[in-house]
Amino acid sequence: MILQWYMVFLGRTQEYLTSYAVDLTINTTNPNRINCRDQRLEIINKYMVGNDTVTLKYASKVRGLANAYKKWKGEMIGLKLNDAVTEKQTYEKRFQQWANTHEGKITPNLLSEMNLLIPIIKNMLNSSIILPKHFMA
Repeated sequence: MILQWYMVFLGRTQEYLTSYAVDLTINTTNPNRINCRDQRLEIINKYMVGNDTVTLKYASKVRGLANAYKKWKGEMIGLKLNDAVTEKQTYEKRFQQWANTHEGKITPNLLSEMNLLIPIIKNMLNSSIILPKHFMA
């Protein structure tokens, strides 16, 4: 009997997001999440000041909220510093050029699907429902 071991890494990657999704993250999603966490932390901290019972009760919750808050703030700083949207746009243009130059090597159906891929993703993101700030938790 042969045993097979699989390493599973739980989590997600945002490496393969399009430039439109990165832009949405920088300008909408993360600011909404940061504002929501900021308001929640303010409310909890208001009740924790001078009350040891509440402080002990909510210490873990505050740490979790603060970690998410710091993660998203750091993510936004990194994306802006590295000009991630422009980098992604450059990569998308190179992909589009590659798809166009491989016309004879790729079946026509696949080529047409590849040429439509990025515009379809853009339309999906543009038509997606952006929730108000108080729904972003």
